[in-house]
Amino acid sequence: MNVKRIISFLLLFILLFSNSFTSSSHANGLNSEEKDEYTLETIYLKDIEVYDDVLEFIKENNFEDEIAELSKQSSSNSFEKTLSKHGVDEETERKLVEKYGLEKPEPEEHQASNQKVMIQRNLTTNGIDGIIAIRLDVDDSWVELDLVHLQTGVRPIQRITGLVTQFNLNGSDWRIGQTKSVDRSSVRSGNFFSWKISKEAVSDYFEYDLRVTENNVTQRFDNKGDRDEAHQRYNFEVDTYKNLKAKGGQRHHLVSAKALDDAGFNSGNAPCIRMMAEDHYNTPNYGGNKSFRDKELNYLQNEQYEELLQFEVDALKDAEDSEGRYRNLQRKYYDAIIEALAQYHDYFGIEV
Repeated sequence: MNVKRIISFLLLFILLFSNSFTSSSHANGLNSEEKDEYTLETIYLKDIEVYDDVLEFIKENNFEDEIAELSKQSSSNSFEKTLSKHGVDEETERKLVEKYGLEKPEPEEHQASNQKVMIQRNLTTNGIDGIIAIRLDVDDSWVELDLVHLQTGVRPIQRITGLVTQFNLNGSDWRIGQTKSVDRSSVRSGNFFSWKISKEAVSDYFEYDLRVTENNVTQRFDNKGDRDEAHQRYNFEVDTYKNLKAKGGQRHHLVSAKALDDAGFNSGNAPCIRMMAEDHYNTPNYGGNKSFRDKELNYLQNEQYEELLQFEVDALKDAEDSEGRYRNLQRKYYDAIIEALAQYHDYFGIEV
């Protein structure tokens, strides 16, 4: 009796397990048939012309304006950062520009953007489902990440994680400064990361190294090694030599310290510009340029101060930008030179 019951129980168990397995297998088979497969591919926006299917997707969905905006965003941001930020009033600036023939930086002096985009491909339909871009915006106080998601019927990106890293210039070396982690889920278009960070070096720039997960597919998205100038900040300040901190750069006397001291001035009280070291090496009165310094001394001894300052400005127009971004150092350090000239007028006791 017990044996029969055991056999009956085993047969019933096998029957139920078999039905459950069949139903489960059938359901899984349906799911696998219905589930689309995706890949994520990262490309430079400047190379988009070689991707015919991407161009077709953009045209079909009327995303031309958004792509054009992405293309110019980086370069326009970098030019905005060159606009006047000195402590000199507009009228004094106007007089100094006219008196010394100062040239402002021009938009064409800036490099093209290294913006990347991520293409979301649907392997099941053999088409493109969306284009993803992450834009890094940098200003004097903030570093932000913005998501641009170009898709018909936009839905949030599943997850974005990673790291944003600051690099500070010290001499001719870039050293890691601060870092901040990124971890966001259900990310919609717009800002998804903000970091308030002050400038502590003569120049700094920022890199991001992110992982984007969409439809359970993860792809790296970064700007490592690009050093787009829109992601770099300058910290060119003006003060007396004794009060100005180099902050990884060097203090440049607009009029050389030796000429000032030889003429009886106190070079420690003279206005100086914080410069990147490699730029400072390219200034005409750096180091042992005796001929140049003799001319400076002659102007000083004859109290030809305006002629001396014009001599210095003209020399900086012939000085090369170590980064190769600006036509000359006078344009690169436009704001600092405006402020330094105003302070030298006070230093020499002459009116603007």
